[in-house]
Amino acid sequence: MTLDEFQRQVFGVAAASPICDIPLVWSLTSTSIKLRIEIASGGFVDAFFNEQTGTTAYALIRRGARVFGA
Repeated sequence: MTLDEFQRQVFGVAAASPICDIPLVWSLTSTSIKLRIEIASGGFVDAFFNEQTGTTAYALIRRGARVFGA
């Protein structure tokens, strides 16, 4: 998967969700991307992908604390 494909997938899922705002590109390098998606009920999801290593990570943050991560 490429950075562009990951970004398109996250944007597509967020756009189809009634609880997600439009993702923001939080950081972007030549090999990685971090997106932040605000949640209507409070908090946000950070989505990270590294094209070089194939690493994907997600974290749900509420009230400044990580609630869930994968």
